[in-house]
Amino acid sequence: MELSVFLAKFFGIFLLILALLWLLRREQFEGLVREIFSSKGLLGITGIINLILGIVLVVAHPIWVIGWPVLITLFGFMGIFQGVMRIGFPEECKNFGLKMLQNYQWLLLTILIVLGLYLSYSGFSA
Repeated sequence: MELSVFLAKFFGIFLLILALLWLLRREQFEGLVREIFSSKGLLGITGIINLILGIVLVVAHPIWVIGWPVLITLFGFMGIFQGVMRIGFPEECKNFGLKMLQNYQWLLLTILIVLGLYLSYSGFSA
């Protein structure tokens, strides 16, 4: 449970900082995302990082319970999926990522804030 609490705090703070930067520096943040998705090299590097971190999370935190700890395990599987997609299907990822940024940025930002608050609360109140 100690690992779950640590990871909840880590991901909660990380997601809140990411959301805050997105809110405060929207144009800069969107430009960064566009540049990453427009470069096959950057997409590949971020894919490798996602794959590595996803595998580490799944191996170190294979918790399948009803409650907040399962979110951390799901983050691991999302990292693996994103890594495979970015490395193996960069063109499709580019199109999907830019479309999501353009059409659903407020939904994505809301999800970041809600997950960040929920994980921070769960980690720091445990």
